[in-house]
Amino acid sequence: MARARRRLSRVIVVAPLLLIFIVDLAIRGGRLAALRPKHLASYSVAMVESALLWGLLLFAASSRKGAFRWVAASVFVVLATVSIGTQLYFYRQYSTYLNLDATLFGTSLSASLFGQLKADGKNFLTSVVPPFLFAVGLVAVGRLFVRPARTRLLSAVRFFVPMVVIAPLLIPCSSRWRPASR
Repeated sequence: MARARRRLSRVIVVAPLLLIFIVDLAIRGGRLAALRPKHLASYSVAMVESALLWGLLLFAASSRKGAFRWVAASVFVVLATVSIGTQLYFYRQYSTYLNLDATLFGTSLSASLFGQLKADGKNFLTSVVPPFLFAVGLVAVGRLFVRPARTRLLSAVRFFVPMVVIAPLLIPCSSRWRPASR
């Protein structure tokens, strides 16, 4: 029973990455298949970064006790809802992901984005609610099955979580720099 729970816990921790990859494959599979090796390597690095971010946050959120689990769970749910939901909505509307290049292309992105959301709030909700429910469900399932005890591993995860949350803000992902997720 313990061995099955450990195996299931590993699947739960990588589930966010798998979902992101499957959705990305469904949305732009043809583009991903046509990536040159250099850009495929860049995409792979972005997936590793994503695995670290979502996996460590979910692992920390799944811990048995402590205030940090609530902080990690809140950050996990909010980031998943905002980042995944907003990207899905933006891609459905404009056939591109929201990134620096798309922002620079728009002359007044914030005004047009808020106007778009005001006019199209229902579709925005259909993009944001599924990632929210999935994230909340993953935290609940993680707390049932992952449940890491207070060990050195959990201490290390708690140490690295702030770094993996901040790192994506510092890693360039524009085609004007080195591509990290193009």
